[in-house]
Amino acid sequence: MKKYIQLFVLAFVVLWPCVSSAEVVFSPGIYFQSRDKDKETFKFLNNDIRLGYKYRSYYIGGLYERERINHFEGNEDKRDGYGISLGYVIGDLSMMGTYMFKSKFEENSFVLEDGQGVRLDLDYRFMLTNRFGLGPRLTYKNISYNTKKLQPSDIQENQAIRHKVFEPGFSMIYIF
Repeated sequence: MKKYIQLFVLAFVVLWPCVSSAEVVFSPGIYFQSRDKDKETFKFLNNDIRLGYKYRSYYIGGLYERERINHFEGNEDKRDGYGISLGYVIGDLSMMGTYMFKSKFEENSFVLEDGQGVRLDLDYRFMLTNRFGLGPRLTYKNISYNTKKLQPSDIQENQAIRHKVFEPGFSMIYIF
């Protein structure tokens, strides 16, 4: 973790001449779905916050994402992760690639830890003002978890479990 923070700070120091004339970008996103499966209702709520700099057509920043899955019985699964993003913006279309260097998934019977992987976002935003826009998003996630802990016993298994998904969503952008 410390290594990634140091690399992120180093990137800002090296890019400071560009970043000093860049725009600060704040972009939250959300995805909600309700699905029935085997006589049980699942409600998915994914939200994320992206904060970074846009210089000309290039973007560098960070991403925090949070996912909650509610089951009919009242159980809740949780997934949290964060990473470093690079992107390219063409008009109202943006393409972002994020290296997720930390992700954790918690369920009632187990916890998946040490998750790392990629997240790719394709956004189209309708700019309502010159500083604020909103629009659809398509997200692809491919995250591998290396550690599985069974609960409540805390027995640890070292096995790779992959989480791959395409999700539609909705995003906003505010440029400072």
